[in-house]
Amino acid sequence: MSYKHLSIIERSQLDILNRQGWTIRAIAQEIGRHPSTVAREMNRNQVEGVYEAEVSQRAYQQRREFSKPVGKWTAELAKEVEERLQQTWSPEQISQGYKAAGNTLVSVRSREIFGHWELDTVVSSRGKARLVLRPSSSERHDCILR
Repeated sequence: MSYKHLSIIERSQLDILNRQGWTIRAIAQEIGRHPSTVAREMNRNQVEGVYEAEVSQRAYQQRREFSKPVGKWTAELAKEVEERLQQTWSPEQISQGYKAAGNTLVSVRSREIFGHWELDTVVSSRGKARLVLRPSSSERHDCILR
């Protein structure tokens, strides 16, 4: 069973049923939630012993906003990385530059991965050279170029 946050509709139902004097277990059964979820919601969001759905929803949204990590990626950093990519820096060079400067940006991934290729030169007994391209070592298809 996956965890699901209470919606404003469920909070409103909880508010109305609580004002009508329903027990926590009866409210939980009516809205299809576990009694501990209802009890926790009411205890967490009561103001002076009164539960209000709108106040609870605002408090939930505030807690939710502050719980999200800020992260290290900023618009300024995105601009710097994009500029260096335009200057044909490789993602590894960009990452190493940030590491050398003491920043915590660990890696920059390239925008596209086209696959891994191998290139061999084959010379025949008659002295003719050929290039053999292999998409990857796991594939059995080769492309021979003159």
